[in-house]
Amino acid sequence: ERQQEVLLKSLDSPKNIIFTTEIIQVITCKAGHRFLLYKQDGAVGLLYERALTRFVQGQLRDAVIDAHTAFEMFIAEVPIKILYNMGMSIQQAKENLKQVSTAERSIGSFIAMISSLKEVPPRIDEDMIKLRNAAIHKGKYPSTEEAKNYILWVGGFIQEFEKILDKNDPTPSVPFHIALLYELI
Repeated sequence: ERQQEVLLKSLDSPKNIIFTTEIIQVITCKAGHRFLLYKQDGAVGLLYERALTRFVQGQLRDAVIDAHTAFEMFIAEVPIKILYNMGMSIQQAKENLKQVSTAERSIGSFIAMISSLKEVPPRIDEDMIKLRNAAIHKGKYPSTEEAKNYILWVGGFIQEFEKILDKNDPTPSVPFHIALLYELI
């Protein structure tokens, strides 16, 4: 509550803060001071939370689509995180991965990069991908059970994979998301 109060007094309007799926925003107050607004979970967390909300509201197709978008955003970040953990700067990792399209980077780079890990990562469940594809491309509404299983699979996959990435991080003193902050400074 205190942070919210400070933000409201410092800005001309709360509308100055645009909530996006970006993890970090640079905000300038009325006095000209710049500061960073850091959302710890970023896009993945926001979209996953929205998937849960839509599930509870009974919007099952939208819940599956939001959960899958969170999943895709997570796996798009994994190759950058692995390259960072191998000693490459985030900027260089992003530059290297620009050579392929977003779709290729999301799945192909993910699969290629996980081979560098010391553990077998969680499996991408093809049945879950088929459920998502039916929701998006065919307009199919999943059952409550299908939507619940899909959302739980995405959440479990991300949590399990984060644990593996953390174990394989040779620089625990400078976590990946904190390194993202340094890019803006």
